[in-house]
Amino acid sequence: MKVGICFLDSHPNLYEAISSFSSVTKSQVKKLGEKKKYWEAPIEKGACRDIPLDALNFLKVNPVCEHQVKVIDETNEFIVLSKPFKCHSHPLKYSDTNNVLSFIRSKWKDTTLKVNPSHYDRGLLYRLDYETSGLLIYCKRDFLHKELRESFSTLVKEKTYYAVVEGNFASRSLTHKLIYGGEKNSKAKAMDISHSEGITASLEAKRVDHNQEHNLTLLQVKLKEGHRHQIRVQLAAEGTPILGDTLYGASEAQRLFLHCYSYSIEGKVFEDPHMDLFELFFNLNS
Repeated sequence: MKVGICFLDSHPNLYEAISSFSSVTKSQVKKLGEKKKYWEAPIEKGACRDIPLDALNFLKVNPVCEHQVKVIDETNEFIVLSKPFKCHSHPLKYSDTNNVLSFIRSKWKDTTLKVNPSHYDRGLLYRLDYETSGLLIYCKRDFLHKELRESFSTLVKEKTYYAVVEGNFASRSLTHKLIYGGEKNSKAKAMDISHSEGITASLEAKRVDHNQEHNLTLLQVKLKEGHRHQIRVQLAAEGTPILGDTLYGASEAQRLFLHCYSYSIEGKVFEDPHMDLFELFFNLNS
């Protein structure tokens, strides 16, 4: 989407013209899909141009939200949310509307999003994969958000997820070396812990129940680090990928069955019991 803008002064190029009233960067401009000559064309005084809305609203969050995100709790410091599956944690540009921060903007207006304003993830303490559902915590105070993010790995005492995996999985600890490709969002590989390369990844997977008819196992996973795709790639490396995780070799399903259930931060436990569609295979009340 573009908006017509008329310029009162001349500028050497369109990028310089937009930079006079927007904080958009050159690297961000390159992602907007326009050709190089579009941005390098000189702007004369009084000239009018159609400008991408994403450039004009750089680092702003769209108030239109495609999902009804559940609010679990709200305090003076935090908003505790339940992110549905197939929903982004935050936008990457203004036109993105399928994300939790757009929901926050639509419900609390723009005042709540003043935390960490130079980044699109704003006051989120962490992010979840697009396919993963579950607990997200938004910090409403700038100083507290900075303090928590700087020491998050030491302040978080426990991270608990639930997953449905293919096959009959027995409770055990898993430790691998994870190797990531050079491209963003590329598939990860889990190698033996003795491998010379990669980053160490550990988790505890406890068997909760087994569905014999479909040969599926419900797991409670205690995550230690929290690397990208960590649970997904480690469980797949054991020959038991998460149901619906086709990227790592699982069968197609109604969703990717991974849910962030709880975080324990400095003695305070935050939980999200809304494990949508898990009841198709397991009695969650037992």
